[in-house]
Amino acid sequence: MGSLSLFIYLQMLDLLTTMLFLKMGLSESSWLVGALVHWSPILGVLMAKLVAIAIGCLAVRYHKDRVVKLANVGYSGVVAWNLLCMILK
Repeated sequence: MGSLSLFIYLQMLDLLTTMLFLKMGLSESSWLVGALVHWSPILGVLMAKLVAIAIGCLAVRYHKDRVVKLANVGYSGVVAWNLLCMILK
């Protein structure tokens, strides 16, 4: 699986886990996504994911694959954190 494919997959997992996270009554820890979620939870998270995917595509387009690989590590941690918080609630 390529770095961009994995990045998009992790964005989808983050979207799903964040929506479950919010549905359980937990709060968003990112101030930017939190501001977007204030309008509408699904639209706020979806907008953030679309922007992230666009940035990931630009990084690949301009041969910044290392940035995408680093982001993959970060988003793996975010998804793991969401799952851990849901399990502990």
